[in-house]
Amino acid sequence: MYKDEDSEYANKLLWHAKTAYKYAIVSPAKYPAQGVYQSSSGFIDDLAAASVCMYMATGDTGYLNNAENYYKQGVYISEWMFIPDNWSYLCLFYLAYTTKKPLYNDMIKNNLSQWWLNGTNKVRKIDGKFSAINDWATLTQGLSTFGLLAWYSEHVEKKPEYLNAAIAHVNYALGDNSLNRSFVIGYGNNYPKRVHHRGSAGNAGANEDNRNLLVGALVGGQSLDGKYEDKRDDYVRNEMGISYNASFILGLLPVLNSYLSK
Repeated sequence: MYKDEDSEYANKLLWHAKTAYKYAIVSPAKYPAQGVYQSSSGFIDDLAAASVCMYMATGDTGYLNNAENYYKQGVYISEWMFIPDNWSYLCLFYLAYTTKKPLYNDMIKNNLSQWWLNGTNKVRKIDGKFSAINDWATLTQGLSTFGLLAWYSEHVEKKPEYLNAAIAHVNYALGDNSLNRSFVIGYGNNYPKRVHHRGSAGNAGANEDNRNLLVGALVGGQSLDGKYEDKRDDYVRNEMGISYNASFILGLLPVLNSYLSK
């Protein structure tokens, strides 16, 4: 990211990345997290993703070999999409990008094809438009999935339908839905004003709008059956978080790139 603007700083960051990588390789799972911080996906996916990222930063094929070996060891690709606790899909997409091997391309298309169809392997289409598989934070699911697929179309294999799906999901989050509601705070005229967030709520009463609007924050969104109320105590649908906005940016960036490149 910085090598063309500040090579000295970039080299410093790379040195730290190499040092951290070496430690992770020789000491995996040395400090296991407890309780809510425990990872459901283990650590192999983290090592695989770190390895392919190190290869992309250095060009050292040793890192790429490690990435592919870790991937074979037990990186698990399921119906779930890219989430903060599981880096399997990120690793898969980067391996498709760096190796150009059909194996990884086929895995992406075979595992994510279900996201196009309503009722296929847990996937539901909210309003017949937005794909999700779980009631909690539905917006993050479709945005991150089709954002990755749009990135794949841009960098690996041209697939216009992937970009079109990403555009549709971003538009849905911004108000193109049956509720005519934006789920991004501050965007449009009808957006959430009572999100589940202590700092935003301030001293607002139960039936009052939050005192401090978190402009630009994405909330969880509708349930799988399309229900949503702007209620502060509904942390399933009306909470926001860093990972929520990460999924929004993941969906938004390829869409912006497509418009800017025209």
